[in-house]
Amino acid sequence: MTDPSNEPAIPPEHDRTSVADRAGSRHDDAGPSDVTARSGDVDGLFTFLRWMESTAERWEVPRGSVEDVRSAWRAVCGRLATPVDSPVADIDIDLLCERCVQAGLRQATVDSYRIRMLTGRDWYLNWLAGRPRWWRRRNARRYARPTAPATPAAAPDRSTIDIPLRPGVVVTVYLPVDLRPAEADIVHAVLLNMIG
Repeated sequence: MTDPSNEPAIPPEHDRTSVADRAGSRHDDAGPSDVTARSGDVDGLFTFLRWMESTAERWEVPRGSVEDVRSAWRAVCGRLATPVDSPVADIDIDLLCERCVQAGLRQATVDSYRIRMLTGRDWYLNWLAGRPRWWRRRNARRYARPTAPATPAAAPDRSTIDIPLRPGVVVTVYLPVDLRPAEADIVHAVLLNMIG
């Protein structure tokens, strides 16, 4: 997770809490009651991610993972003063990340933000499109290397996921198909401990 004290000041519109959220209203499985979430823009994305974080257990997604995704979007959009009415589908995440490096953020930090922002955008756009199981990464193959070397075939009880780490670097991960949130947290912790 990002240290909030290291984040740039976020314009107030990036951290708005809807009237419904402040009132503690309950959200149904269809999404947040705040209509802003359906706007398809950055403001809608933030509303959606706040709702997703508050209901993370329903989606078998660790709350901390959703918080990390939201923090990445906040840090990048805040640093670059991205307009809140920018359509999420049109945002070039690679370009934003490149601008963050030029603005002085460490490459390793920006690489992490990039992956988290791609995940958040996928969640949001799949949810907006009404796709069932929108919180699951379905299209891991679209990140596959064009000329991937031969890899062992995935066993029926595990899945293969290609994760773009940085331009020209793709990490292939083999995970059990019935991976539990607690196990995903272990994988997350191991990867964080490798940073040095």
